[in-house]
Amino acid sequence: MENRVERFNETIGTQKEKKATEQRKLEDLSEELEVGVERQKKLVEEQARLNAEAAVIIVRISHPYTYIQLISQEQELRIQSREKAIQDISNTYNIHGLNVSLAERDRISEFLQRLDALQRKRRDDFENLRVF
Repeated sequence: MENRVERFNETIGTQKEKKATEQRKLEDLSEELEVGVERQKKLVEEQARLNAEAAVIIVRISHPYTYIQLISQEQELRIQSREKAIQDISNTYNIHGLNVSLAERDRISEFLQRLDALQRKRRDDFENLRVF
């Protein structure tokens, strides 16, 4: 009877060791899988970026006029966006007389000066309130 209990305990010990070994293998494989998934994700992103660059190059080479038009349109959209931002800011802070295009640099400079003055005034007001 003692002999059977001893063999049983040895069998259980062996099985526990096997389980621990298999658990470590599983953890290692899980980590490798995680690293592989991250690497794949980065590679897919890189491939998408390179495909986009290739598409731009193809358009540039095969249709240079179209490419120049696209660049011009993008620039025009950025300018319009900035003009709208200036108008929104000037309306928000009651800075009048700035409904102009960005081509008029003097007006832009005037806008920035007014905006700086408003910012200084607000900062001073805040400091005065903080003192009280």
